[in-house]
Amino acid sequence: VTISVLWQGMRAYAQLTVVDSCDSNTVAFAVVVDASQSMTQDFGGSFGKKLDFAKFLAKKFVGELNTAKDQAALIKFSASAELLEPLTADAILLGTKVMQIGSDLNQTNIHIGLEAAVDSLSESEASTKVVVLFTDGYTNIGSDPRVLASQFKSAGGIIIVVALRAGQEAFELCDAIATGGFLISAYDTRTA
Repeated sequence: VTISVLWQGMRAYAQLTVVDSCDSNTVAFAVVVDASQSMTQDFGGSFGKKLDFAKFLAKKFVGELNTAKDQAALIKFSASAELLEPLTADAILLGTKVMQIGSDLNQTNIHIGLEAAVDSLSESEASTKVVVLFTDGYTNIGSDPRVLASQFKSAGGIIIVVALRAGQEAFELCDAIATGGFLISAYDTRTA
């Protein structure tokens, strides 16, 4: 299969080989939402704050779950982490809980959010374990999240980072946390 993308007049191609059917693979996701003070910064467009856009994207993501075979857990974090919903295939419940996330105006500890995600996936027997992290990448307390991310990825886990208007240093941290190629720099196209 060849995939082609056109962006700003430039075209990129990727050749993919399908080695197995997705029908037999199960996936356990940990959806992790940064609810720290920095996520209350203005975002633009119809999304007033970074957290508003993160919740919109997270709800959209859980709404696409293949509920016949996949599950997701929901975690919010700032200075501490909270498991809002353990692994479930109930996409409607997850979407509702995503939209209830509010900022607690605390500092940001990305490591603690990743740790809660890894813990939420530890009991799953899914063939693939994926953390989907929604953050602006500004971490100011706790351990370096790159170490835990590296350990999780070495064990076969995948980390997708959705970086919400992250500045240079924060963007570099998000890039280091993400599994190669799974960093998405998110912004509202209506204001870009």
